[in-house]
Amino acid sequence: MKKRVMILLTVVLISTSITSFAMDIDAKGEIDVGQNVEPSSMYEVEPNDTPEQAERNNPIQANTQWRKGYLNSSYGDTVDYYYYYHSWDYDNIIVTVFDVARAQPVNLDVYYRDNNGNMNWVDGSRNIGFQESLTMTNRRKGDYFIKITLPRGVTMASYSVMVDTNRRN
Repeated sequence: MKKRVMILLTVVLISTSITSFAMDIDAKGEIDVGQNVEPSSMYEVEPNDTPEQAERNNPIQANTQWRKGYLNSSYGDTVDYYYYYHSWDYDNIIVTVFDVARAQPVNLDVYYRDNNGNMNWVDGSRNIGFQESLTMTNRRKGDYFIKITLPRGVTMASYSVMVDTNRRN
């Protein structure tokens, strides 16, 4: 019995340390673009309320990592963006939002930035509860932005987001 308690206590302490470490990085904004910090790369980096901030703070690599995010309208945080650079022409992109509480859904929109800098809407889904995937077929190479927002009437939500492609990095 003592061994089980010690193992459980160790797991709790490690989890708390990882979460504190990740939140400390988020608060200080110490992660540089392209830097994967383990184990904290699973957490969004604030600020990420605009596409420009997402490109700087929240790039996602396909097939290798996911991000956990939080929205809370009490803090004025109602939108999160994530940046993804798609390296191949005419390849499929799958964006999955998961770990969403049904009582606290989120909205998902995906945009493509064209050569003129215009943000073009590609696909979206509303009131995602628990999990949903968008499959965008034959997408061109370039910059994509994943936008997660709170639906009307929802004040806070947590979620995870990831990007998959047919290719492996």
